[in-house]
Amino acid sequence: MNARTIRESYCVGTDGWLLERIWQMEFYRAATQVLPAHIFISPDVGTYWGSKGYVDFFVNDGRSWAIELLWDSASASDHKCRFESIYKRSSRNGQPTT
Repeated sequence: MNARTIRESYCVGTDGWLLERIWQMEFYRAATQVLPAHIFISPDVGTYWGSKGYVDFFVNDGRSWAIELLWDSASASDHKCRFESIYKRSSRNGQPTT
């Protein structure tokens, strides 16, 4: 991730904190630079599998990574509950479904 991009970003909320979106965009940019060409990362996925919610990223590398970014532990328990109740592993190719 590019520290300068984050440090100089105008993507701030009314409280002066960086918005989650800047972290998501920088994570995506960094991931696309380091992942091999045959592995892709998709942002904001969920409805593709009929899920009731979205995960920040899905990495299709045979292990089916679903990634949620958190900052300062904000809403960590809410995110954990979503993984346990909304996003479930399917027996079909390890893809998350409802």
